[in-house]
Amino acid sequence: MKQHQKKSIPTLILILITSITVQAESSDLSKKIDSLFGDRSEKPGCAVGVIENGEYIHSEGYGLANLEHEIPIGKDTIFRIGSVSKQFTTMAIAILEEKGQLSFDDEMKTHIPGLIDYGEEVTINHMIHHYSGLGDYEYMDYPGRFKNAVGEEFRWGNEDYLTNDEFHDLIKTLPLIRNQKKKFYYSNTGYVLLALVAENASGMSLGNLQKKNF
Repeated sequence: MKQHQKKSIPTLILILITSITVQAESSDLSKKIDSLFGDRSEKPGCAVGVIENGEYIHSEGYGLANLEHEIPIGKDTIFRIGSVSKQFTTMAIAILEEKGQLSFDDEMKTHIPGLIDYGEEVTINHMIHHYSGLGDYEYMDYPGRFKNAVGEEFRWGNEDYLTNDEFHDLIKTLPLIRNQKKKFYYSNTGYVLLALVAENASGMSLGNLQKKNF
């Protein structure tokens, strides 16, 4: 029994030393990050998270989310990430391509039932690189196509809403507006369709697909 205790004591000491070292390193890192962002208390800011081995070693918010109402940013503040999401959509599709569940050269209609006939070949690769010829719903490339609940012109922003299914059904009907082989044209619409491709090919929601693979 005494021999077992003697063996356990060095092990316990090693664990404690390791834990203290990790905590010290985390504390040093937090101090360095705080020094970079600590002067933003009255300015637009950001949230910073550092993950090591699946665990947060630093998580903190800096600055204000709303200047008018002086709402601070916390470590759990939700941000609208906008087009940062495109790289994750593309990565999800790349993973599915690697697994053989789709090909970059597949036509979009192969993976999206009910998609309008574009009249020419439009592939996943075209959509990823914004050479599909598809317009953008936010740039008002399709005037009159989007209606609100009472049939009036849709107001973008925070005024009118469509459910995901309603929005998907609508953008499936949008035609090309440019020759896709000749001109780059940035299209948020295309990436909504790419998300549908990923979901239909995997049988999972895009969020669950990303959680499983990233």
